Amino acid sequence: SEDPDRKLLADVVRKTVYADFKELVENYDPRVLGFEGHTPNDICEYLGTFYDEEKQKKYRAVAIEIAVCDGQV
Repeated sequence: SEDPDRKLLADVVRKTVYADFKELVENYDPRVLGFEGHTPNDICEYLGTFYDEEKQKKYRAVAIEIAVCDGQV
């Protein structure tokens, strides 16, 4: 079960800024992004529901890769 109060300790491994979601998605396997079985276009359309093209141009798209640390917070 999911506990909304559960915390996760992680290290940021890499932060990469892309021009938009299309560029971000082109650089990752859909499985890594949590979209196994989906096309890059499907992924971009879904992500676009949060940030439309105008916001992507303004803020760009940021990929933050993490490594989960052992232990509890």
